[in-house]
Amino acid sequence: MSHKDRKFKIILIIILCVSQLIYLQIRVIYNKNHYKLAYADAIIVLGHSIDEKNSPSKWLELRLKAALDLYNKGFSKKIIVSGGKGPKDNIAVAISMKNWLIKHGIPENAILVEDMSKNTYQNFEYSHIIALKNNINSIIVVTNDFHITRSVYIATMFFNEVYAKPAITKLSIYKVFAYLKEPLSIIKYTCIHYFFKIFIY
Repeated sequence: MSHKDRKFKIILIIILCVSQLIYLQIRVIYNKNHYKLAYADAIIVLGHSIDEKNSPSKWLELRLKAALDLYNKGFSKKIIVSGGKGPKDNIAVAISMKNWLIKHGIPENAILVEDMSKNTYQNFEYSHIIALKNNINSIIVVTNDFHITRSVYIATMFFNEVYAKPAITKLSIYKVFAYLKEPLSIIKYTCIHYFFKIFIY
């Protein structure tokens, strides 16, 4: 292979990779308002950070408020809170989420806790185990709008019937950065899923 041919192939690969990232970025931005919402067996609320008082962060509270609204409107009778304990946390994120929901009127027996996950993929991997034990087949995914595309994509790896409710997040520099990292995260979790599917399962 000549130097010119090698250079052409490298440029072509770069163009294809950049095109894929742009495509995914457009999907992330466009899809946030184009997901179906229907009655489901459970609402899955994905965890985020908590503060030193074990209270949900602003972004996590938005997710919880969206889940609370869905529950009160009768979209589901069960809520799965999903999130493990971070290195600086006193308790698991899911426990903080459960406490918030109980404080806002959700019966404790309506809440299922998944408190081992460390990332979005594990949110659904471990929540799926809980779902199987509780005859849960359909879910509504609740997370922030910038995170909804990746979350629904991963959810469909574990659940056949997936709906979604994005929690609308105020525009900020942090939200912009969150949007920009989503395409790379989608690619990462796709690779993780198919690696395990091919070589482990």
